[in-house]
Amino acid sequence: MVEEGFELLQKLSANSLVVSYLARKGGVNYHLLALQPPLGEENQKVFLQIADKLKGLTHPNLATLVDYHLEGEKVFLIYEELRGMSLKERFKRLAPFPPSVAVEMAIAIGEALSALHKEGLIHGDLHPGNVWVTPETHIKLLNAGVFVPFQTFIKKGDFSLLIERAPYTAPEIAGGSPPSPLTDIYSLGAILFEALTSSPPFEGPDPLAIVVKQNSEPAPSPRKLNPGIPRALEGVVLKALQKDQNRRYSSINEMLEDLKGIRNALRYGLPLSWSPMDEEAELIRPRLEEKKEAPFIKSAVFIIWSLIGLALLFLFLYAFVGLGVPREVVVPDLSGRSLEEARDLLQRNGLKIGDIVERESETVPKGYIISTQPPVGSLVRKGRKINIIVSIGAPYVVLPDLRSLDEERARKLLEDMGLTVGDVSYVPDRILPFGQVISQSPPPNSRVAKGTQVNLKVSLGPPVEAPPPSISAPPGQEESKSATVRLVVPDRVERRNIRIEVEDENGTHIAYEQVHKPGDIIDQRVEGQGAEITVRVYIDDILAKEEKIR
Repeated sequence: MVEEGFELLQKLSANSLVVSYLARKGGVNYHLLALQPPLGEENQKVFLQIADKLKGLTHPNLATLVDYHLEGEKVFLIYEELRGMSLKERFKRLAPFPPSVAVEMAIAIGEALSALHKEGLIHGDLHPGNVWVTPETHIKLLNAGVFVPFQTFIKKGDFSLLIERAPYTAPEIAGGSPPSPLTDIYSLGAILFEALTSSPPFEGPDPLAIVVKQNSEPAPSPRKLNPGIPRALEGVVLKALQKDQNRRYSSINEMLEDLKGIRNALRYGLPLSWSPMDEEAELIRPRLEEKKEAPFIKSAVFIIWSLIGLALLFLFLYAFVGLGVPREVVVPDLSGRSLEEARDLLQRNGLKIGDIVERESETVPKGYIISTQPPVGSLVRKGRKINIIVSIGAPYVVLPDLRSLDEERARKLLEDMGLTVGDVSYVPDRILPFGQVISQSPPPNSRVAKGTQVNLKVSLGPPVEAPPPSISAPPGQEESKSATVRLVVPDRVERRNIRIEVEDENGTHIAYEQVHKPGDIIDQRVEGQGAEITVRVYIDDILAKEEKIR
């Protein structure tokens, strides 16, 4: 990628299919992926068709593919820069998720898949490592369509590419079937299973063992692992994980319909005792398309509507005539809402805010509601006060990746997270320009307590380079030393005053001083007398570098 003008700043991750880098071109950072297995001629044609479609596709939950590059059979994908962490890392730290959080995550992934499927594209490699979570908890999908050209490896019995992917890969893929929208639905079901239980539905010592389980064992019940999962949500997971493709959701939009219904039920305290796996689910959740009904279904519908009519009559008498019975309402789901939103929702349900209790939380942001007392779904008398438990933030935070950030921005980010800046050392660096963070301690993605000091190493730009000292001075002359100062003038202001001072046996003198624009390159040779000289570089009268030359 050198001729393309990219600098590889940092290797981020690697697996059997791709190596991920932080790269830079023209002062802009990118997320660069290098495909590991070489593409044959036929697979290259397939890949080019997919990549051209992806370049023109934009969606809030899809990482933007800026460009791609071919070098023989090697392929490089150039994405927008992504900050945060993969869903795989987030699972390690926080799973299992609360149902409301898991559902929001699944909806975001589903919306991205819907955009792909609408354009005739398949993701084909959906697993937690290809789902990115930004610091603002926004979901971005990576590597859509990348795995599709490599299906020939699996058809030949080579399961090496399924390492890390096997728990999330539909069972028909191992049998040589091509990826399809239904295989993406299976993968989303497996991810949702792990979000709710902290483990994938099938595990084993190697990909082949997992494939055998997927094809021979039914998907386990998530509720057995986590009884707090609503029945309806478990049904969505199990329907997506069906081995028989005909028993899965017929489209991602159908799955999204159920997920959004569950989201609303969690928000407003509606019952979630139904399941899409029930035979009568279509009566509970009628689809938009018309279907020819059997006579017994018509009878069932008539009975249901009759019961609904009686219930409405009862409610009318209850509301306007009064039956002498205290009115009861359901406590709505306030989790993840602000106090203002909660107050409005409670008022609409005839309830009031009671005591507000503050509590630390690793999953709910500061100022938002964790839970209520009585809990969501409880029946209470109208007018009752509902106690609110509000998050004051996590006692621990996950350190962001500060590398390549300006020192000033890195300091602000740490302060906003309740962390402090510890020791800051300034060292030369041939890649990062002056003022950018080279490394940090503790490292990125570390889980630390608030108030923790974070040490930074900041770039001074290219180092001062000195040629080898002479062995001896000419007869009758004092020994002299020289050095070459190379510097790229940093940005952030329009003008920089650069001054180079040399201290030798005759004292201190200014060897160079001039005003420069950001980006100017300085290559200045300086000299001094004596067995040792000291070279100091000042940027706007601030010492940026000092080095002794012996």
